[in-house]
Amino acid sequence: MATVADLLDRLHRQAWELAQQRVDAPDEALGQHMRGWVKVAASASRALAPLHIRRDLDDVLDQLADGGLASPGRPDRRLVEMSLTYGGIGDLLAAEQVHVELAGYTSRSRLHTSMWAGLHTAARATLAVAQDAGATEPAAVLAGLADITELAALIPPSARENLLDRLSATPARDATLKGAVDTWAAVAGEILSSDHQVTGYALQRTAGSIAMICHVAATTTKEAAAAGLINTDSAHQATDSLQQTARSWRRAANWPPHLRLGGRTTELRQASASLDRALTGPQLAGLDVSERLTSMWAAVNLATLVGDEHRVMTSRLATGGGLWVSVAALPPAYQATHPGARRSGWVPQPPSSTATSRPLAIAARTAAAALRSAATDLDAAVEPIQTGPPRRVTGSETAQAWETVTPPTRRDHRDLRPESPMLPGLAL
Repeated sequence: MATVADLLDRLHRQAWELAQQRVDAPDEALGQHMRGWVKVAASASRALAPLHIRRDLDDVLDQLADGGLASPGRPDRRLVEMSLTYGGIGDLLAAEQVHVELAGYTSRSRLHTSMWAGLHTAARATLAVAQDAGATEPAAVLAGLADITELAALIPPSARENLLDRLSATPARDATLKGAVDTWAAVAGEILSSDHQVTGYALQRTAGSIAMICHVAATTTKEAAAAGLINTDSAHQATDSLQQTARSWRRAANWPPHLRLGGRTTELRQASASLDRALTGPQLAGLDVSERLTSMWAAVNLATLVGDEHRVMTSRLATGGGLWVSVAALPPAYQATHPGARRSGWVPQPPSSTATSRPLAIAARTAAAALRSAATDLDAAVEPIQTGPPRRVTGSETAQAWETVTPPTRRDHRDLRPESPMLPGLAL
């Protein structure tokens, strides 16, 4: 299955191939390029939008996408391929918007920078063709695009790696771990946010499911560290946090026997059972360690949202008198003023007698806070390690060690080879 990192590698390889293209007829080639840019600009805009980072390129991309600089005809194949890759990234980010937001600004910014670097390489390639053809208007637009994206191209590829690189286009079906987690989160979130659908079972079962997610995530993080995939110290911190969080959610799931909240939650029972099977069965075990780590990172992210819904609803019920309570657990004053209430019976919890349910709210609040902290620690463990000098690339790799530019005066980059540490037309 393709990940964001796979698509970025493809994007930079396509940009490199575009820059390596030999142009014998600049006028004809420019027409094909500008028709290709109509597609690239539209797809790149869609891929960049979910990241909510700088919008400096909006005007330039809109100008390229509206086709005013392009004539009818066949677009350049390489630019069409780049547009499809940007489109794939955009589709993946749109489908995983929750994870995009939860990954944080740093990861979104690094991914944004990587996509800008691809635009920079392609813009420089077409700019060289436009200058050879003497086309001033396209050259001016592409020079603006290249200028805006230049700083992104200065950043080494190793410094652009981020959490979102791990996202993959996995089918959202119950037969997959991702499908089971997504279905469970959607069902639990809907029930926990509804005063009419929430039940005691839903609150207890959801807390237990979050505890299981944290436990499996802790085990997976430990395995990834042992395999040398992530930093040992940050993995140890994340593992400890996740294990403590699992214990907190198990406490939140443990209701006292004198409190109840009835109702039917068949859909949640089924979704929770599917989640259990996915976390303990072949859906997870069949993945390699790296894929398991990515899957559990995503599961913890979604669990934080469900945990917040759980916290809010538990607090509302526990402090607002929304639960059923055993008469025997109520203060003697209540029993004295309600002589018809049997001690073995159950009654709606009086708003004035919520002391017995307040520990539920405290446990849910503590567990939700622990989960947020553990998710942050897991982010730090999964985040690619940004150390060491920029690596040099081989002929089979697409990202360049440094992507820095000088104003082009001629297309003397045609003789550079893919293993060069510089992008075509760029100099240190």
